[in-house]
Amino acid sequence: MHIVLAAGSLAAAGVGTGCCLAGRHPVGATAVAGMVAMLLGMADTMLTGGTLLRPWAWAAVLVGLGLVALAARRRSACDGPPAGPGTLRALHPVATGVLVLAAAVGPGGPAAGHAPGHHGAAALGTAPVLVVAAAVAVGYAVACAVEARRRGDVLLRAELAAAATSTLAMAAMPWLAS
Repeated sequence: MHIVLAAGSLAAAGVGTGCCLAGRHPVGATAVAGMVAMLLGMADTMLTGGTLLRPWAWAAVLVGLGLVALAARRRSACDGPPAGPGTLRALHPVATGVLVLAAAVGPGGPAAGHAPGHHGAAALGTAPVLVVAAAVAVGYAVACAVEARRRGDVLLRAELAAAATSTLAMAAMPWLAS
């Protein structure tokens, strides 16, 4: 199940990135850097276990790039309301960074360590981390859905739907680890 969710999450993130880049609204360099880093970090941590960077390092890179994109978006104000698609685009790497870190410390993650006979989300007290990560993912997905309903642009709606799908698939992965 892990590989199905990983592939689905990566595919959805790739589709969302493609929709964003193909859209008619300009996308800042910081947002593009965040999307590219997000795809690389997801592929590295989900498929190879973190051969390029450790999961905590990917989480730091993604959160940092997302915050830089938020700051750049705030200065430009080219995207409409504060919670517009540019804000959600900047928050996607942040949410992904949180999920990468949660997967690393969650059950089956490289940082979790396991006591004999302990499996699942409650192993070694990781459940609170996974609950917070799941709340971040659900909150992000709901914000994407609300924003998509406001927009008529098909590519933007597809981008937001793909971002929500990718985030929710990543959030499910540690819960299904055994």
